[in-house]
Amino acid sequence: AAGNAIKAITGDIAATGTSSNANSNDKRRIGTVHFKYETRFMNQNSNSKLELLTLGLPHHSDVLSADKILGADQFDLRYWCIKGRMIPVVGSTWDYDERLTSTTFDRDSDIKMDAATANLILKNVKRDMRMFL
Repeated sequence: AAGNAIKAITGDIAATGTSSNANSNDKRRIGTVHFKYETRFMNQNSNSKLELLTLGLPHHSDVLSADKILGADQFDLRYWCIKGRMIPVVGSTWDYDERLTSTTFDRDSDIKMDAATANLILKNVKRDMRMFL
């Protein structure tokens, strides 16, 4: 797959769109995310076995299967983003599992915040809104 991926970066195959879906297994507390990239061969004579090469965010390396990720010996270019070094990923589908937490967005009645802290947060939110809206 790696050899085909390196050829793909030359422009033989490109992503033209994507679709995604997610489902969860509440008993295992796992959510599965599935991305499928639509692809197009740029050259009609291209080898149909070429695979799409994309770059993922650094934390994707923790959840994608190892056979989808190219190592430094297979892909020696380095691309950086605000979150760190991006990882080269081979294939037009990504599937990964995320552990689900019990985080809620409703304020629980037993959480107490002193008035000064609440006012400081509110003041900063209002200031941010004036700056960006």
